Amino acid sequence: MEMQLEANGQVPDTRKTLHKHFQLANENYLRILMKVDAVEIPSDRTEARQSRKALVVKLHGQMEAVDKLVLKCVPETTQTAATATPSEQQTSSDQQTVYSDSR
Repeated sequence: MEMQLEANGQVPDTRKTLHKHFQLANENYLRILMKVDAVEIPSDRTEARQSRKALVVKLHGQMEAVDKLVLKCVPETTQTAATATPSEQQTSSDQQTVYSDSR
């Protein structure tokens, strides 16, 4: 992996870069979660429904793991600033959605 320098010749702030990558990871997990949730499975296909539910649980676990990494790697001031935007707050509330198997 090559290290890229900023215009002033300085190495970019690693924490900001990590935060950006963590954000992108969670956004990608959320997109996958939304696609999985959009799949309609008939109620008589219990095995398929259980598989979907297991995938949703796994995706939530991955998103929580990324959030824990953010807490470890990113200073509180950056976390506070990141959660202050309306789009981030919406993403956060979307992640809290509980997916049930009652379709």
